Amino acid sequence: MKSNHKTELIRAGRYSFYYTLLALLWIYVTDYIFSWIHIQQDPVHFVQSIKGTFFVIITASVFFFLLYKFMKDLSRKQALYEETSRKLEDLLESMKDIAWYSSPDGKEIYYVSHATEQIYGREVKEFLENPQLWFQVIYPADQDMIHKSIDLLNETGFVDREYRIVRPNGSIRWISDQTTMIYDKNQKPVGMGGIARDITDIKESQMMLISVNRSLHILSSCNIALIESENENDLFNKFRKVMMEQAGYYDVVFYKWFIKDATPACICPPDYNFMNPSDMWNGCNDSTFVKAEFQTENFTDVFASFLNRIDIHTIKAQHFSILEHPYQNHCYFACNISYGNYIYTLFLTNKDQAILSRNEHNVINDVLGIFRQGLNYIESIRKRGSLENELKLTSTVFQTSRESIVITNSVPEILQVNDSFLELNGYALEELQGKNPSLLKSGYQESNFYKEMWDILLKEGHWEGEMWNRKKSGELYPAWISIKAIYKKNDSINSYESEPTHYIGIATDLSDTRNYQDRLQFLVNHDSLTSLPNKVLLKDRFLQS
Repeated sequence: MKSNHKTELIRAGRYSFYYTLLALLWIYVTDYIFSWIHIQQDPVHFVQSIKGTFFVIITASVFFFLLYKFMKDLSRKQALYEETSRKLEDLLESMKDIAWYSSPDGKEIYYVSHATEQIYGREVKEFLENPQLWFQVIYPADQDMIHKSIDLLNETGFVDREYRIVRPNGSIRWISDQTTMIYDKNQKPVGMGGIARDITDIKESQMMLISVNRSLHILSSCNIALIESENENDLFNKFRKVMMEQAGYYDVVFYKWFIKDATPACICPPDYNFMNPSDMWNGCNDSTFVKAEFQTENFTDVFASFLNRIDIHTIKAQHFSILEHPYQNHCYFACNISYGNYIYTLFLTNKDQAILSRNEHNVINDVLGIFRQGLNYIESIRKRGSLENELKLTSTVFQTSRESIVITNSVPEILQVNDSFLELNGYALEELQGKNPSLLKSGYQESNFYKEMWDILLKEGHWEGEMWNRKKSGELYPAWISIKAIYKKNDSINSYESEPTHYIGIATDLSDTRNYQDRLQFLVNHDSLTSLPNKVLLKDRFLQS
C-alpha cells in the first residue's frame, strides 16, 4: 500500500508540474514576445503577469490534490478488482467441477478451470487452442442430443444436460453440465458460461442397480426355462426369448458348429440370414468394442476355415488383446465346447450398442453356464433315455445353482431345497422338510400381500416379486422370488391337469442390491470426496424443517 501511495503522489505531482510549467511558459513567453517586438508594457501589465503566476500555482495545487485523490480512488478500486478477480479465480481453481466461459457461439474459449485436466484428462491449453475439442470428445451416441441442447440454449438461455465423454485413454466419464447464456443490457448475447461436474460414480451406481435388478430377472427366468425345456430347440428358443425380452439385446443368435470343418448351422432362429464364418469373425474384429471368448481346447481346428482370410496367429493375438478390456464391448461372441463333434455359439448385440457393464458381463457368463447345464441335461436324456440319469442330472442342476431353490407339494409342504437355500437361510434340511415355506415369513409384508400372491400364482401359474424373508438367526433380508406352478400332464388327452401338483420357488438375495441403493443415495446427497452433505441433502432437510 505504501508503494502504491508513493506512486500516486509521483504521478499526480508529475501531471501538476506539467500543468504549471505549461501555464508559466505561456505567461512569460508571451511577455518576452511583447518586449521583443517593442510593445510598451505598463506596470498594470506586469502586475497581471504576477497575478497570473500565482493563479497558475494555486490552480496547479488544487489540480494536484484533486488528481491525487482521483488516482488514489482509482488505484484502490483497481486493487480491489484485482483482489476480487484473484479470489474468484482461486475459488474456481479449487473446485472439483469445471468452470468455463466462452463466446456466444462457442468458437472462442476465454477461460477453463484446471479441473478439466482431472476430469477430461486433457490440458487447459488444448481447449483454449481448439474450442471444437469440447464437442469432439463427446461420446458419439450423445452428440445428437448435444446439438439439440444447443438449440434449446439459444432459445431459453439455459440448458441442463448429461452426457458422456471419451478420455484420451479410452475410458468413459459421465458429465453433468449446466450452461447459461450471458446477455448485455440490450439482451444481446455476449458470452456463455457454465459448470461441468463428473457424475460417473452416481451414474455407475444407478446403472449397476438397474443392471443387478435386471440380472435377477434374467437368471431367474433362465433357471425356469432350463427346468421347463424338453429338447434342444426348446431350450434355445426359451433362452433367446429371455435374452431379447428381458436382457434387452437387439439380436440373439445360436449356432451349432461341426468341429471337423467349422461349418455352422443356425438353429435358432431357424429363418436367420446366415453369415459366412469369415465375415462374422471380421465383423466382430472390425468393431471398436468387441469381445471374443473361446472356451475350447481345439482352437485351431475350430477356426481352420478362416485361414484363407486371417492368419490363425493374428486371430489369437487380437483375441488376447481384446481380453485386456473385457467390459468395453457391445458385441459378444462366445463359443462353448459341447459334446464330441459340436460347438454351440451365442452371438448377441445390445439395442443401443452401449458398453456392457462388469455385472452384465458376469450375467452373460452365468447364462452361458446355465445354458451349458441345459445342454448336458438334454444331451444325457437324448443319449441314455434313462429316468435314473435324468433324475441324477436334474439333481446336479438343482444343487449347483447359485440361486436358492425350494420344491414343495401342492399343500404346500417343503419336499426339497438346494444347498444355496440352506446356506442363505441357515437351516438344516431335516428342519425344513414337511414344513410350510411360511416359516421364512418376516412379518414385514401385510397379509394382503400373500393373498394377492396366491391369487396370481393359481390364476397365471407363476408369480415373481420382491419379498422380505427371515433367516433362522432372525436376520431379515430382501429377496427376489420366482414361483412356478407345476402341473401333471394327462397323456391320454394330451393336456395338463387344472390343479398344480408341485411348486418350484427360486430366490435371489437382494442384500447387495440394497447396498447399491444405499451407496447411490449417499452419492446423490453427499460430496464424493469429503463425504459432507451437498446442496441436495441440505435442501431436502430445509424443506422438511
